[in-house]
Amino acid sequence: MDSITKKSYERFPIIFNQSNNLSYLESVVSYTFECVNTLTGADTSSEIIDGDSNTSTYVQLIVKAGTVGDKHKVTVKVTTTTDGLYEKDVIIEIVDENNGVFPKQPTEVAPVKVEFKNFPSILSGDSLSTRSVSATNVLYDTDITSSIVDASAIQPDDNSVIVVCKGGVSGNVYRITTKAETTQGYKYQMDVLMSVKEK
Repeated sequence: MDSITKKSYERFPIIFNQSNNLSYLESVVSYTFECVNTLTGADTSSEIIDGDSNTSTYVQLIVKAGTVGDKHKVTVKVTTTTDGLYEKDVIIEIVDENNGVFPKQPTEVAPVKVEFKNFPSILSGDSLSTRSVSATNVLYDTDITSSIVDASAIQPDDNSVIVVCKGGVSGNVYRITTKAETTQGYKYQMDVLMSVKEK
């Protein structure tokens, strides 16, 4: 069974592709889906699913929100033009994880490239349109964005964000949170840790 992780802030499409199952001239004509909490069995469709659509070969669901620590099982059932029946499941886990650590000395001003792992290549024509960056001291959970973030910019060639980091106190770890929205209204978030140490 496939699985994906997402953050509560994120809203993006997931694709249930049936093209490998379909025979020549066979296509998707109808589908149903359900979403349940894997622990309680409760229906969480309205909490997690924000829209659905299909083409002749796949079903697309828009996933949103969620509570950190929860897992949801999404099941999509497809009927085809030849009365074929196909089913696919995916587990969606809501996480609050860091996506890597990079070292920096206090006097360095260092660019960091943030790539959004859930940004799908299948959505041609979509691109990042806005971004926001914040920084917190992991130990004290205090916002120190102005002391740590020097600048940020969207890189349109690969839909990443460059964050320029400065300062920091040796021995401290900072969480750099980058959020971005796309022209189609999807939302992505990546968090990286910056470990500051004087060499």
